[in-house]
Amino acid sequence: MLGIFVASMTQETYSPGDVILSVGVIAEEVYFISSGTVAVINSDGLELCHLEDGVEFGITALLAAVNIQHYSVVAVESTEVFHINKLLFFEFIQGHSEVMSHLEATVKKRLAKYEQIEETIKKGGYDFLTELHRGLILESLLKRPVVEE
Repeated sequence: MLGIFVASMTQETYSPGDVILSVGVIAEEVYFISSGTVAVINSDGLELCHLEDGVEFGITALLAAVNIQHYSVVAVESTEVFHINKLLFFEFIQGHSEVMSHLEATVKKRLAKYEQIEETIKKGGYDFLTELHRGLILESLLKRPVVEE
């Protein structure tokens, strides 16, 4: 079963700055990062966090009542992803309630983290461009928030 799942996926490589998902687009795929880093950007253009090797994305919109992407995802570095059509994805996990429960819990935690980061930014907290203009990014190491599974 796992072999069929993997064989059903498509591999793509993105260069830094390539948009993988855009806000407002209908969700059709689930993505898995094989290697690389992507930035999650909200509809206001604020960079919320980075996702790295082994993390999935695109599932958030698929589990929502309306299958519209609420966040853009952009490659930060050369990034290899595997993606699968949502219908095939749900066909494979059908009958595996523990997988679906895990995904729902992961999405819930991730969305809560995104909302927390957005609130921090709105209150004048962390903002990439502000930090860059202050000279705090290039002159010193600044670790980006990474969503933990």
